[in-house]
Amino acid sequence: MKQADSKVTGPSALSSDDILVYLHEHPEFLQQHPEILEHQALDHACGDATSLLERQIKVLRQRIQDYANKLSELLQTARRNDVQFDKTKRLVTELGGCQTLTQMVDALQQSFITEFQADTVKLIVLQEIQEQHPDLIALASTTEQYTLLAPMAAKTWAFCSPVADSPLADILANTPQPMQSCAVLPIQYQERALGLVVIASTAKDHYTEELDTLFLNHVAAVCSRVLSRICG
Repeated sequence: MKQADSKVTGPSALSSDDILVYLHEHPEFLQQHPEILEHQALDHACGDATSLLERQIKVLRQRIQDYANKLSELLQTARRNDVQFDKTKRLVTELGGCQTLTQMVDALQQSFITEFQADTVKLIVLQEIQEQHPDLIALASTTEQYTLLAPMAAKTWAFCSPVADSPLADILANTPQPMQSCAVLPIQYQERALGLVVIASTAKDHYTEELDTLFLNHVAAVCSRVLSRICG
């Protein structure tokens, strides 16, 4: 009896792309054949990692560490915000009880100098007043400083600025030490510019454009109501 001829076909050559496509389409393959991982090696700059499994573990560990670092940063930011909120709440409470501009200046200085590490705080009122305080400045509408500062008071958001070459430079000149940076809180009520709270520091990087002014705007909003009540 003549035996049937058998045709033997050799294995077809597979390209790297073919293997890659197959592994993408069959992600369970390596899990079903874990013995293959023992013979896989990667030439990479990953320290002592030589197998695919070790490489995966190293990547996962790095990701876990990255997530832990990000979580730590978020927690630190949350703690800083909690501290700022408590300080701001105390200031808002003090401002709410002020009956005079002098009390208002004292409350602002107590908070920003003692608790927020500022060096100087000044309250600028864009009208003539009777009260006097070393850091309370009244500007009549006929003065040059009024013309320079009124546009600042018309802004709708607190901002930070270097003192040099600023319209506030003259006002901040009479201090024991030169002021380098400042935060400016526009005070207005019902679209009427009432004045400014100027908080200054001897450090250039204490008040910068990158500073989050959210809490400063809360203080500005309260100052607007208090100043409009006191000055009418």
